Amino acid sequence: MWCAPQSVIQTEAQSKNLFKSKQLERESRHFLHLIRESIALSEDILINTYVYDLAKKLAKNSNMDSDPLSYYVAVDTSINAFAGPGATFFINTGIIEIAGNEGQLASVIAHELAHHKQNHLSRLSKNYATTLLPSILLVLAGIAAGGDEGIAVAAGAHAAQVEAMIDHTLSYEREADAVGLQILTASGYSPLDARDFMIALEQEIREQGSLQSNIHNTHPITPERIASFEARVKRYKNIPEPQFSEDFHFARARVRVLFNWEPNKTYKYFEGELTTGNEIEQAAALYGYALSLAKDGDVESARDHLRKLRTRLPDNIWLLTAAAEIELDTHEFEAAESLLKETALGADPTGAVVELYTRALIRTGNPQEANRYIRKHIQRLPDSLQLYLLQSEAALKSEDFLTAYLTKVEYHFRLGDLELAMSALNDAASRVDDFYSKEVIKEKMRTIGKEIHWREQ
Repeated sequence: MWCAPQSVIQTEAQSKNLFKSKQLERESRHFLHLIRESIALSEDILINTYVYDLAKKLAKNSNMDSDPLSYYVAVDTSINAFAGPGATFFINTGIIEIAGNEGQLASVIAHELAHHKQNHLSRLSKNYATTLLPSILLVLAGIAAGGDEGIAVAAGAHAAQVEAMIDHTLSYEREADAVGLQILTASGYSPLDARDFMIALEQEIREQGSLQSNIHNTHPITPERIASFEARVKRYKNIPEPQFSEDFHFARARVRVLFNWEPNKTYKYFEGELTTGNEIEQAAALYGYALSLAKDGDVESARDHLRKLRTRLPDNIWLLTAAAEIELDTHEFEAAESLLKETALGADPTGAVVELYTRALIRTGNPQEANRYIRKHIQRLPDSLQLYLLQSEAALKSEDFLTAYLTKVEYHFRLGDLELAMSALNDAASRVDDFYSKEVIKEKMRTIGKEIHWREQ
């Protein structure tokens, strides 16, 4: 009996895995596009990086760090988090605001990672198709992102699927609770964090009502679930105290100012926090207060508070970037460049520093230097999508036209905006005249054209 050589078997297996990977990437982009039609996503690299790094830490401790993780922050005060195809996850800003510490926020992320680890979405889709076809993705996006309204919209076209999908989704919650708790504790967080967040969430939903929360649709907070958490927590011995995270408190303050701004209410909130908690919590409150002042136009007072805070916490990246943002916003571009230069030219600067330093270089009339600088770092920071648009701007001002067009295409493509990506390619094709550039553009057009055809099926 003839047997295929091992090398042939491996090649076939690798080919199947590659096809599956490409298919998941395609589905993830489409799902992201659908979500963005109803929910705005955060473009703040500081907040996005904080959440993404936290998710990576949890994924590493759940044996999922080899997965191409994508985590997005949805600008929505309602309390919700959900997973899409592949390792694609979304968390609302409302979750960050209600969390009492980083462990509580991590418990939500761990829960969503558990859905992925247990293949819940894949198992769900097998009830309707061998792969997540575009129509099924539409239903899932409506359920996940739109709350009651989203479900109603999705039901208009796929009523039978909606009810069945919700029933299946609810059945996976208990399993995700258990696995999520394992991920959380393996990452060094206390199991008390998961329990305490569940209790806080139940109280919030009871006080605010369902109109303020979509999470009850697919993540019901029931006495049974809370009791289950209580029982699991009791099985742990030598339970550690919840961890303290400086970054969490600064991230939460920034979220409140950027995405839930109410002038009088926001000022009063931070004023109330200035004398409570430890030194870092008070510093984070003063940081939020300074951001509020800057947002309200009192730039000098904001500068003064940040200057004093940076004397106390000279290595705090949240304070450095806030100070640089003020200088950029007030057209003090050389001052912004000077503030950022040492950190920007150091080892592995954060995405926010790369963004702000590149902007400063462009505004001080150094687009070529900006283009070289951002090109050096953009491959290291592929999930900071705003950097692609910024590189496009720097490249265009440097007359590096092919880079300018292709990075803009990459930005739209990664966000699933295929029509905009194709439009940018058509614009590029009309503006470049060398053979190499035209061939690169043609190949990109073929790739995106195939994906557009898949969506239309």
